[in-house]
Amino acid sequence: MISHLKGVVKSHCVALSPTDRQASLMLEHAGWARVAANWARGWFQLAWFGETDERNADAWYAHVDVNPDGGRWLSDMDLRKDFNAVKADLFEWSGGLSQYVAKNAVIHRGRGLDAWGEYCKERKHGK
Repeated sequence: MISHLKGVVKSHCVALSPTDRQASLMLEHAGWARVAANWARGWFQLAWFGETDERNADAWYAHVDVNPDGGRWLSDMDLRKDFNAVKADLFEWSGGLSQYVAKNAVIHRGRGLDAWGEYCKERKHGK
């Protein structure tokens, strides 16, 4: 055994070889996840801060009456319920894609926002 490789953990490398159709579908689903996560971020910003920097805000949140002072914290469940209520109208093109992709993107965005909220609380208390 070569001494400089001592302690190296062997692992397997898995490479995907998708067909053109599969590659296209993977990219479409990745885009759908990104759109869902961006929608959730913008909606959270509107509810919590009273404004958003989301570039699609005019189209995405036009139907919503928002408190300009903000102050409403949205959990991942709140974000999911709100997203499910509007996704058919706002994102008609997503009908052929798996809805689990968007659901998980919104859940992960919500969990990230919850972690950020906990961090802010701890920082405020000096921890």
